[in-house]
Amino acid sequence: MLSVDSLNNSFSLLYGNFDSVLNTPTVIDLLFTVTISNDPFADELYLTNQVRVYEGSTNHDESDETAIIQFILEEPFMAITKGAVSSSRNNEVYSPAPPSPVAFSDPGGACPRFAPPITSAILAADPITSDLSQVDAGDVVTFAVILENTGHTGAYDVAARDDLPAGFAVPGAGLNLCVTDGSGNALPFTDLGGGFLGTGIQLDDAAGAPALTAGQDAADVPNPVGENLAIITFDLVLTNTVGSADTITNTATLTNYANTEGGPDFTTENPFDDVDTLIRQPQSAKSFVTSNQAHTSGVNLVIGEIATFDLTITIPEGLTAAAVLTDNMPAGLAFVDCVSITPSSADLTTSLPGGFNDACNDPTNPTVANDGDLVTFTLGDLSNINTDNTLAETLTVRFTAVALNIASNQQGTSLSNAAVFSWVDGSQTTSPAIVAIV
Repeated sequence: MLSVDSLNNSFSLLYGNFDSVLNTPTVIDLLFTVTISNDPFADELYLTNQVRVYEGSTNHDESDETAIIQFILEEPFMAITKGAVSSSRNNEVYSPAPPSPVAFSDPGGACPRFAPPITSAILAADPITSDLSQVDAGDVVTFAVILENTGHTGAYDVAARDDLPAGFAVPGAGLNLCVTDGSGNALPFTDLGGGFLGTGIQLDDAAGAPALTAGQDAADVPNPVGENLAIITFDLVLTNTVGSADTITNTATLTNYANTEGGPDFTTENPFDDVDTLIRQPQSAKSFVTSNQAHTSGVNLVIGEIATFDLTITIPEGLTAAAVLTDNMPAGLAFVDCVSITPSSADLTTSLPGGFNDACNDPTNPTVANDGDLVTFTLGDLSNINTDNTLAETLTVRFTAVALNIASNQQGTSLSNAAVFSWVDGSQTTSPAIVAIV
């Protein structure tokens, strides 16, 4: 009699009573089959099947015996990585560098965006995971998302998505989404709603075959041509609202995969990987321009002589919010007047109601303290809408200071003066301008 215990995943077979008048051993050959379920399970773990046999006798105590057999279960195992791989800028910085073991084309390039093949063996030595820095508004960045099956059987229903954080947008020419395997062959997919940057996409399983083949064979040899990989590339552009020195993080997520078509999802906790994009920060410098006395030369000043200084700030493309320039002059110099604040072009503007004139000639701007030692220019929110990377947009603050008649200003005294440019996300100290008392 056969009885099945589905709760404990077992069955029992009862032969009943058996009487042998010959008193000889009897062999029972029991053959049965089981079906491997498609429940999520780790790749290459051992499963153990155990049997217990027992019998009683009219002339002996009960006896029993247990035996086991083990087998290895082969499953898919998916992972996701992401990296920045190219941009429209010429002096961007990747970390780690270079961004990929193979070359990726510039944004807008045709599919596939890389020189095949990309394989698991290549990625094991040099993964595509680079972050990006030294870019700003208007720059187009290409990202690569790698879906990798390193398991011993194929992966079905593979789905993934990416996000679109503030600061990035889809370029005017489009997302330029490319989905291929490691050999560069196009992989068909289905839009799950809103595209790759929405609910995501799912790779199509062709005629019952997995979307991605096994990552390695039974001898643990990696797939030699990259058919176990999905390489997803796309372009995003940095918007004019990105802030100087901002860090923008966008994340790719593996949302589903299974060991059979339509099977249970293996991603109980969705794997993800992200890329940080660091926006360029302003650069500033201070320099001596001239003085109002003809009988001194170069950076030499006499007591009472008025010197003109320039503070020049290179503003990245995008937004530099809450900009402030502070000059804490050394003893021996005192602020006299703001001469001008001049942007290099009309593409560089301020949120001050009266424009840059408000940071130079307003009665309350700049502010002067400590008997002229400390001067503060409030510059407002600076917006640079020029996205031509070959043109640097600068803001030049020109002001005058006087050499004071104080005891410390003796012949040969050197006065070194630096300023601090700050904004909502950071600050930078300028190189110093040095004058000498004669």
